[in-house]
Amino acid sequence: MIIQPNWTVTDQGPWQLIYNDSGIISLLEVKSINSTQGNMFAGTKEECEAEIERLGLPWVSEEARRASLGLPPPEPPEQPIYRLVYNESDSTIIFFGPKVGETSLYDGTEFLGIKNDCEAQIVLLNLIISDNSEIYN
Repeated sequence: MIIQPNWTVTDQGPWQLIYNDSGIISLLEVKSINSTQGNMFAGTKEECEAEIERLGLPWVSEEARRASLGLPPPEPPEQPIYRLVYNESDSTIIFFGPKVGETSLYDGTEFLGIKNDCEAQIVLLNLIISDNSEIYN
């Protein structure tokens, strides 16, 4: 049964497929009354899956899909560590790029962090790029 939007309330089920023009918002087994501003289809899990297939609905997001399946959110991708080396006396950047190896080959003050943190440090300290700066993205 398709139930149109406008904060529809239903206790049909036990499964409810909630979707909008973008795709599936949730597919849940419900034990109580549920309401939504999206479109709602209620029935067995198999009927909901058939309706998804019939309408060709994608998931709105990976987070919505995982939540509906009772899975934890995905781990964020690991961000590479960047190395910022600068000269404190004249506020110039000596090196800025991905960290390679354990020791710095540059003489200066070193800051390690993800790229955004290093860029924030550059702004915070008002560091400048000189002709001798080595910058790698």
